[in-house]
Amino acid sequence: MNTKITIESKKEILVSIIITCYNHEKYLVECLKSVFTQNYENFEVIIRDDGSTDKSVELIQSFLDDSNNTFSKPCFFEHGVNIGLVKSLNSILKKAKGEIIIFCSTDDLFLENRISKAVEIHLQYPNIEFVAFNAIVIDDIGTVIHPTFYHQYTKNSEIEIYESLNYKKTIGTHFGGFGITIKKNFLKQLNFQLPETLSFEDGYMSFLALINNGAIKVNSIFMKYRRATNSLSRGNTSLNQSEILTNEKKFLKLFLSLDEHKLMYIMDNCSTNSIVLSNKNNIINLLKQKILCLKIKISILENRKKIFIWLNLLWLILIGVKSRYTIKILVISFFNQTLINQMVKDNKNRSKIL
Repeated sequence: MNTKITIESKKEILVSIIITCYNHEKYLVECLKSVFTQNYENFEVIIRDDGSTDKSVELIQSFLDDSNNTFSKPCFFEHGVNIGLVKSLNSILKKAKGEIIIFCSTDDLFLENRISKAVEIHLQYPNIEFVAFNAIVIDDIGTVIHPTFYHQYTKNSEIEIYESLNYKKTIGTHFGGFGITIKKNFLKQLNFQLPETLSFEDGYMSFLALINNGAIKVNSIFMKYRRATNSLSRGNTSLNQSEILTNEKKFLKLFLSLDEHKLMYIMDNCSTNSIVLSNKNNIINLLKQKILCLKIKISILENRKKIFIWLNLLWLILIGVKSRYTIKILVISFFNQTLINQMVKDNKNRSKIL
């Protein structure tokens, strides 16, 4: 049942803005200005710089020292050695006091109603703890690359609710980390800390949301997401084959880490989603297949022997839930150049889409 929204109820909710920075001196002042000029009043800002080697620390400190910028908002800023995104997030997540937590990188920008809309959505749908916001996608200099991040998947509605998906969609659906907003209660299942061996946080948090209480995607635009020219996820058509394959290997290892953590979670924890519970064995087998397929691709790029992976994969084909794809990977893996050509093609296709 939806909760009636009142001005008073919105004012009562403290929101924590979690901001991470690494070598973003070109963008961070503009980002911070967009955060501190929101049309919502009751929020705190918690920032960590993850060992930047440029002038990021000095610029953040200077911005926060100017009361004309912060308007007496509660702020916390720490910086230290480079420990990676997830560990950096964990360092400041435990300091968040807000009932609602919004993630922000210092190269992204909030529109003025980003926070107020997040509060509104969480009040409208009190049982769903995870909301993903859409964004305009911009490049290094602020030029629009795409008018909407979710341009391939967006329906003609402001809000899409993701509840009780079939188990394959539950495993495969992934929301952009730039737009994630959660209730603090969402982190209880993680003891308020993400697994530190994760390579990135958004896919894992998307997975947790979908196997439990579900997620909401807001299709209207409330922020700008910056995708740098050299972004790993964007792809780059100007690279030669060797450079593309180096990037593809990094890309594959990121998703290998993600799927391994999904598998560990689903094997060790119960879900509140009845569809997930009834298909737990299928989910486990599907994740095992995906993990082994990724390992095969990585082993080809690293010129490793694949015989033991092939034997495991053959076994999973017999009991698995995605056999056609798995057989395709198995067959083309016997012809390394075929798989390499496919990876180059995937990179170029990703460049066109992203």
